[in-house]
Amino acid sequence: EPPDLTQKAVLALIDTGVPVDLVISDQAMPGMTGMELISAIRARRLDMPAILATGYAELPNATLTRLRRLAKPFTQRELAEALAASIRSARQSLVDQPLAAQPR
Repeated sequence: EPPDLTQKAVLALIDTGVPVDLVISDQAMPGMTGMELISAIRARRLDMPAILATGYAELPNATLTRLRRLAKPFTQRELAEALAASIRSARQSLVDQPLAAQPR
């Protein structure tokens, strides 16, 4: 099933270069999973911090690095902690990169 209009709009927004600080996606969506959407975004912006919200206990082959999983249902505190951890991880990965490799 092809991505729906919302997923296409997210990818189009990323393609425009509009600053996006973080992506939060549900795993279960029509057309593509949250992991597929995050993979497509990171093909465009490797440094994009992401949170995957899911009610599933296990995810298939979670190969995405720096992907924070947020189990549903979640509290505001858990969301805040996931946001802070994702941003910290993204900042750390920038510090760890050689200067020539860092996004501009």
